[in-house]
Amino acid sequence: MRSSAPSRAPLSPVACTVLRRERRPCTRSLLETTNIGLTVGKLRKHADEEVQTLAHRLVVTWKRQLAEHRQQVKTVASSSMGRR
Repeated sequence: MRSSAPSRAPLSPVACTVLRRERRPCTRSLLETTNIGLTVGKLRKHADEEVQTLAHRLVVTWKRQLAEHRQQVKTVASSSMGRR
């Protein structure tokens, strides 16, 4: 059985880099092919509060980017249907 206790392991340099690179656009295919969302989700329970905060902010940013992308796709689709 898995414990829900926060991770005590030190954060790797790679994870630090991922958490600090909030500016990279997130796409659904990126999340699905890399499974990075699972890793960042686990970091939301990390013992270090700064790591938790960065992970949470990254998830919020990704959700906003995905919502904006969906809206753009809908807008393009509806405008192309009106041209027919």
